Amino acid sequence: MGQRDAAVRLNISQSVLGRILKNRDDIECEALQNESQSRKRKRCGKDDTVERALKEWFVKVRNKDARVSGPLLRQKAEELAEK
Repeated sequence: MGQRDAAVRLNISQSVLGRILKNRDDIECEALQNESQSRKRKRCGKDDTVERALKEWFVKVRNKDARVSGPLLRQKAEELAEK
């Protein structure tokens, strides 16, 4: 099946299908690393080290059944960024 037919069948444009096929390896790798199956976009912070430390902190806090609000998460991110 050609790209044009596949794009029509999937109800997407041929250029979108071409981009997906071009970036297939990267997309598959990111999908395997993705913990949330409902997430549609990859959002990255400015500093990977801070992101990893914040995620680690968040998981620890949530394992203790504590609630984490947006402002608290932001405050912790700023503290980690300063360190």
